[in-house]
Amino acid sequence: MFKKVFYAGVGLVAMAAEKVEATVKDLVDKGKISELDGKKILEDFFKSTEHKKEEFEERIKRATEDVVTKFGRGTSSNGNNLEHLVARIEAIEAKLGITHAAEETAEKIEEVVL
Repeated sequence: MFKKVFYAGVGLVAMAAEKVEATVKDLVDKGKISELDGKKILEDFFKSTEHKKEEFEERIKRATEDVVTKFGRGTSSNGNNLEHLVARIEAIEAKLGITHAAEETAEKIEEVVL
């Protein structure tokens, strides 16, 4: 999902940049603004775009961290929830005399978690 949002943002910026460049070129060609003013407009636009890109990347980073934090809730003290769950399942299976392979259980848990 984050990839799609990121690529959509990149695509929108690329389209906007092309549109701004075309508009400025058209204004210069028609003599409505000087070539120097056109270059200044484009420089300002690209500086602003770079700043917005950095803000966007920071928001994506924070959103990703929030998701990781939410999925990381309830982890064991060593920070590895999956290993902790597998160990608990193995202990329960041993007490009940169940001979299912712990690997199968871990794979099923991993599929659900991931």
